[in-house]
Amino acid sequence: MKVLHIISSLNRGGAEVLLLDLIKNSSESFEHTVFFYETHQRQELLKDFQNEGISILSENIFNDWKNFDDFPRFRKTLKRIRPDVVHLHNSLGWRFCFAISAWLSGFTKIVASIHGTPKELSNFDLKVYRITEGILNFVVSRYVSISEQVTVYQTKFYGTNTNKIELIHNGIDTERLVPQRTKTQVRTELGISENELVVGTVGNLRFIKGQDLLVESVNSLLPEFPNLKLVLVGNFSEKDFVEKIQSLIENSPKPENFVLTGGRKDVADLVNIFDVYVQPSRREAFGIALAEAMFLGKPAIAFAVGGIPEILISEEVGFLAEPENSKDLAGKIREMILSKKRREIRTNGQNFVKENFTIQKIVKKYENLYIRIINS
Repeated sequence: MKVLHIISSLNRGGAEVLLLDLIKNSSESFEHTVFFYETHQRQELLKDFQNEGISILSENIFNDWKNFDDFPRFRKTLKRIRPDVVHLHNSLGWRFCFAISAWLSGFTKIVASIHGTPKELSNFDLKVYRITEGILNFVVSRYVSISEQVTVYQTKFYGTNTNKIELIHNGIDTERLVPQRTKTQVRTELGISENELVVGTVGNLRFIKGQDLLVESVNSLLPEFPNLKLVLVGNFSEKDFVEKIQSLIENSPKPENFVLTGGRKDVADLVNIFDVYVQPSRREAFGIALAEAMFLGKPAIAFAVGGIPEILISEEVGFLAEPENSKDLAGKIREMILSKKRREIRTNGQNFVKENFTIQKIVKKYENLYIRIINS
């Protein structure tokens, strides 16, 4: 069975990593091809896809989703590959133009993954997208939502038929989550001693990821926990936001207690030294980094936004804080540090992730979906 995946780029992000893991773990009865169209992007994961022997196509088309002049070029690609299923991983307008192009070319078995909710839209844009998504109700065979929160958003704002939406959470590739170095080696590299507590998070430094709120929380805890260190792992994606983070650290009573690693590939090594993992995102459709940290046995805390409560389902597996409330977040971090149940919470969270969010379980759901669509 041939599946053509369409995605904007191969930059490192949740949708891109999921796609890579999905294809890597797929059964041999499925033949996957990936097509990306924002060719000016860095394509940070391109080599990872190529190293797995995944067929990659790219073409700079549909720069403006409302311009269908590129339709003939994309139709040639479809005719050449002749996929049994077209799986869209892009958003809103681009989802519309590629879905319509495929449908008009005779490739009507279409899956559209909704990987998140868009930033705040103007009233005009919202009206436009309600029209395009309304049309897609009749074109798309099946939507895939990565969280219940995303499903609610899609149905509420765009009127998508709930019977067409299938919930398949993101999955983690556990083979990637094997630390290669000892905790002592990593702590030594980062200048962290064995007796210091480490709170950490993983995510590109962007406003939406909320690292500023976490820095504020840790600053408020330093008088009580002077041996507390915060490690921020992630690319410096937004210049103004990074400068804000640096300013908060410079004005901290203990600026030496903060470590910014930048983008790293040895994420499992770094997370492995955390005593507590925090996901301070202002918006998060699912929370793949959170699930990965929990798999690595880290007691976790996050703001109750998006799909996060579907991972931290109770205080038995982790703590939820009020969204964008750094004071409440600090309180939850303090509670976790002092909790006698921290080891129990860590074990419960790890088991919950293993039972629900491994990539092998998720791949089976996608493959069953493809088969059902073909046979429908």
